[in-house]
Amino acid sequence: MKKKSTKKAATNEVYNKRIIQGLRSIMQQMDIHSRKLDKNHGITVPQLICLYEIYEKGATTLSLLSKNVHLASSTLVGIIDRLEE
Repeated sequence: MKKKSTKKAATNEVYNKRIIQGLRSIMQQMDIHSRKLDKNHGITVPQLICLYEIYEKGATTLSLLSKNVHLASSTLVGIIDRLEE
């Protein structure tokens, strides 16, 4: 019984590692895409997400926007400040 448990744990560890590597790859690609958007159009992915949310939902509070776009309010303050410039 213990042998199966050890094998299952090893298999889970392999899957966990693959998931983490996959997520890291996605994050790197998002960063590259965001940099290209900023270079070519002067806007980042987080800024675009915020603009789209405001466009779709209309006027909102910083707190509600933060919740809807899954960013901390402190992060949003910087994003909104840059959008206003």
